[in-house]
Amino acid sequence: MPTKNYSELRSKLTAEQRRAAEAKAQTMLVEIHLAKLRAAAGLTQSQLADEIGVSQPAIAKVEGNDDIGLAALGRYVGGLGYSLEVDAVSPTGERIEIARMMDMAKTSEQGLSTGRSPTRPAGPG
Repeated sequence: MPTKNYSELRSKLTAEQRRAAEAKAQTMLVEIHLAKLRAAAGLTQSQLADEIGVSQPAIAKVEGNDDIGLAALGRYVGGLGYSLEVDAVSPTGERIEIARMMDMAKTSEQGLSTGRSPTRPAGPG
């Protein structure tokens, strides 16, 4: 079977197929990055779930979702001992801090909410 390069294959996709492929690729990248961050912290999905008071499937859902709410992401990284900061960046590179999301994540009813408190304070800072 002859091989084809990526450019040749991509040129045969419709715009809709390219958008779908790009969305899937972004989902996979988010999943890989979050799973690597969790693994680097030495935690399994179940251990992280116990740490922040949610179910293991909730952790799997966050890791496999490319459209994660900030509160859910804040609780996730907080359970790993990190904090989540959000900045707006202008075209000239100026950064403006929007929020330190960990405090918001603790009280949010969105994302990974369960009504239970995390087993330890979320992350430094």
